[in-house]
Order: sequence, then structure tokens, then C-alpha cells
Amino acid sequence: MIQVRDTRDGRLLLERRTGGGERRPVGPDELRGVPEVRQRRMRVEDRTRYYPYPDASLSPDDRLLALCLPGEPVQVWNVPEQRQVHTPWAPDVTAQQCLDEAVGFTPDGRRLTVVDGEGVRIWDIDSGTELLRIEHADIRETAFSADGTLMVASDGKEVLLWRLDTPSVPLLRHPLANTDAGQFRLDPKAHRIRYLEGTTGAVVRTVDVTNVLAPAWTSQPIAAAIFSPDGNTLATLPSPEGLESYRFQLHDLRGAGHVVNLPRVPCTSQRRTPLPCTVLTAFRPDGGTFAYSVFDALDAGSSLHVFTWDVSASRVTAPLSIGATGERLTASNVNAIVFTPDRRSLLVSRLTPDEAVEVWDLFHGATTRVISGAGGEQLAVRPDGKLLVTSHNQLADLPSARVIPRTLTQNTTHTVAFSPDGAYLATGDEAGRVTLWDGAAERNLGVLPGTFRPNTAGVLDPISALAFSHDGHTLAAAGTDGTLRMWDLESRQPLGPAIPAPGGATLSLAFSPDDRTLRAATEHVPVHEVTIAPDQAAADICERAGGGLPQADWDTYLPEVPYREVC
Repeated sequence: MIQVRDTRDGRLLLERRTGGGERRPVGPDELRGVPEVRQRRMRVEDRTRYYPYPDASLSPDDRLLALCLPGEPVQVWNVPEQRQVHTPWAPDVTAQQCLDEAVGFTPDGRRLTVVDGEGVRIWDIDSGTELLRIEHADIRETAFSADGTLMVASDGKEVLLWRLDTPSVPLLRHPLANTDAGQFRLDPKAHRIRYLEGTTGAVVRTVDVTNVLAPAWTSQPIAAAIFSPDGNTLATLPSPEGLESYRFQLHDLRGAGHVVNLPRVPCTSQRRTPLPCTVLTAFRPDGGTFAYSVFDALDAGSSLHVFTWDVSASRVTAPLSIGATGERLTASNVNAIVFTPDRRSLLVSRLTPDEAVEVWDLFHGATTRVISGAGGEQLAVRPDGKLLVTSHNQLADLPSARVIPRTLTQNTTHTVAFSPDGAYLATGDEAGRVTLWDGAAERNLGVLPGTFRPNTAGVLDPISALAFSHDGHTLAAAGTDGTLRMWDLESRQPLGPAIPAPGGATLSLAFSPDDRTLRAATEHVPVHEVTIAPDQAAADICERAGGGLPQADWDTYLPEVPYREVC
């Protein structure tokens, strides 16, 4: 039986009798001869299969009541009117969901939320329309911000934060150190998430989410992004306007953040996909020129025009027309472009039957030679201009055009990058590993620790971006899991834990010219900056803490260390 009473006078507001029989536990006779693993599983099933009791949840305004009845659809009751709301759309729930209190309301009381094994579903109660679904396995508890725009949850491994207008990607993934988290409180104005830690709930943890709430968020995902090598300029391609117009934007990251809209690029395609046309981008090594192209890969007979934008003069220079140089080389099979370090040539990768990289002279607008047997969606040229490495596991000696196959990763290779001095080559694969090589790609220096981390659904997160610091001492990597990682190259050890990067998969990474800031462009946040200078990080910590540790606390927590002023 469910009873709802007014807490002020004890008056009965609603009474709901529920069915169900006595709980029948699994008996010893049923367990006899069953392997221990299966016995444990049966005991777990027993706690839910015969659990006859419902769970009830009130909306924040006390107007509605949601009943979780094992094996039945969720019921919604209007408390003041003492009547059941017509909800033919409501899903069936299990005893486990009732035990986990998986049924609730959004803060405005107008939407019903249900947590199941695959994520969170939210319905509009009046219309019965399912508004959104957050797909994430094993969510245990949820909480919403007061304005209903954010949701925080835990899966037992991480604390996760979502924007409900973009439910496809978490805004934050905060790892839990082998402990539980519950009783979440979300305060967007203070940029804080608070929760109780551990089974006893004796510890309150606070997570500062300033870095993930402050950046400008775009509801429509960014289609493409690339930083200039010096990290001062970012080129982004917002989602196409319609299906025939693409427009790149250049962001000046040196202070005011001036944005330049490049001329529109037309592309007509019969495909109805989020990005129906193929996009190619590249920055000249000095960052002075941005090359870009958009074309329909299904139009095999078209010419490919690569436009070049002079960053300092803010104008388009003469486009490079890359047509079909032979019957088998059509514009439709180009899959990557990259500048050579001498700035005189553009390398164009083509998906021919045996692959080929064309060398185009930018001053004369003509191809000078073709390197057969090499190509890939990602290309990296060593700073001395003598070695080309592709994501298809090929090394091409540019002076001789000799191609050598080389297994660069333990899985499908996704990204390749050289350090500024050419001493290192880094490669990232589909399984989330980062492998370090010497600059000749002859000696494998090993997989960097901290990589190869499947997400909570057991799916591997590929490395989507790599960047070396300008001094060559640090390597940064990012992937589709929304985190950034850095390593010291001399020791090859991680520099701290993973850093959350809001906005989904990272599209590009770069260090600022002074190496004090790591910049990331993600699908929903064009520019996210992380301060990595030790002195600035220490100052930020002191500011958040309100000063250094008092001597009394120092003596309590660090008795073996002499007291000193740290802030």
C-alpha cells in the first residue's frame, strides 16, 4: 500500500493499494548441485525476482506521484485530484528499478524520468512524447540542476555531467577512485557538484566544474577543426547551413579572439547525412596559410579545388585545382592534404587501388611527382621534410619516393604526429593507445602508460588528436572519451591524471606558443583551454582554497613535514 499524507497535519492525500504476494527466497534444495558462481547469480536474482513492493516518488511541487510497480508500467497520479493520469506510453519497470528508485521527475515536475540498464529516458507527461534519451550503461543515481538544463549521474566508475539539450555526449567525466557516489547536488551558478562519498556517506566531495561550464557551447556539433602549428589560430567548420553551403571560420586566439568568416564553399550531394561532403584542411607549418576543400566524394568526375587563405592578409589566394591526372586518379578519391615544411608543396593523398601521394607545386599549380603505395586519412611530415608517415602504416622517403610498410600501432592507426625537432613520432590507435617512436620511425619506444582505456560500455575510445609542446618535452593526446592526457617525454610518465575536456570527442589539440596552455577543440566547444604552467596551477589552487593550510591542520595531516607557507 502507498499512502501520501500532508506533513503538516497528517491528512491522507492519496492511498494506492498494490498487489503482490509474499517474497519467496531461493531455497537450499534449489541450490544443491549448482556451481558457486551460478548460486551467487541466483541469490542476486532472488533479491529482485520475488520483490513485490513498489516505490513512489513525488514531483518537486508535490503535485504528481510516480509509482514504480515491478513488472508493470509506471503509474503517474495527480495528488490534489486523487486520480491516475492517463499514461499509455509509460514503460514497464523491473523490481530492480524499483529497488534503485529509478523513477522520478525533472525539477519542473512536467517530465517523467526513468533510469534503465541502457541509460536515462525522459518523457513529457502531458503529451507522452519521449523528449530525449541519454545512452550510458549502469547509471545508478541522477540529479538535475534547478533550471533543468543539466543532469549529473554516476555509473559507479565516474561522475558524469550532461547538458540536456545535447544528450549525446557528457559535458564532464570525473573518475571515482574505487568508491561510491550519491546524493548529488548540482549548483550551476557556483560551478559546483557536491556528493556523498562511500557507503557510509561520511565524506562530502566537491567537484569544481568551472572549466566545463564556462566555455561557449554549441548545440550543433562542429564538423571539423584544426589548430595552426603555433597554436594561435583555430579553423572550424560549423555544421553545414543546409546541404549545399559550407563556411569555415578562423579564430584568432591571441587575446580578443577575433573570428573571420571565410567565403562560402558550395557542395551539392545527394546524401542526407550530417556531413554529406568530404572536408580537407591543412595549415602551413608557419601558420600563415590555411588550405581547405569541400567536395562530394560520390561525384567521381569532378575537379577538386583547394582554397588557400592568407591569414595575415585575410584573403583567399588563387585556388589550386586538383583534377584527374589519370583515368584512375579522380577528385573523388582524395582523402588528405598536408603542406611540406619548405612551404612550397602540398601533398595530396589519393585512395587509388594501390594508393598514391601526389606532390603539388603551389607556385606553379602542377603536380611534380607521384609516390605510389602510400596514403592515408592522416599524414605527418617530419620537420626536415625528408620523411612522410601515414595512418595506413607507411613510411615514405620523400627524396627517393621509396615506401616502407611499418606497423605503427597495435590496432588500427588513427593519428600520427612528429615532435617539432623531429626527434619523436607519436601514433594513436583505435584502442586508445599512444605509441612513441624515434624520429626515423625505426625504433618503437613503447606504449605510453595510462592509455588503452575502454569506456563504461566496454567500447574502445580511439585517439583522435595528438600534439607536442613547442619545446618538445611534453606530448598531449585526446580521444572520443572527452579526456586529455599528457606525458613527460624524458621519463615517458603521465603528467597527472586525465583532464576532462567538455564537448565530446576532441577534433584538434595544440599548445600555446609559450607552452603554458593546452588548447582543445571539441565537437561542441570550439576552444577549451587548460592551464598547465606549474606556477599558475599552484596560484589557482591557492585561490580556490582561500590560502594555505593553517599550521594546526598542517601538524594534523603532515606531521612529518616541517611547516611552511605554500600560498
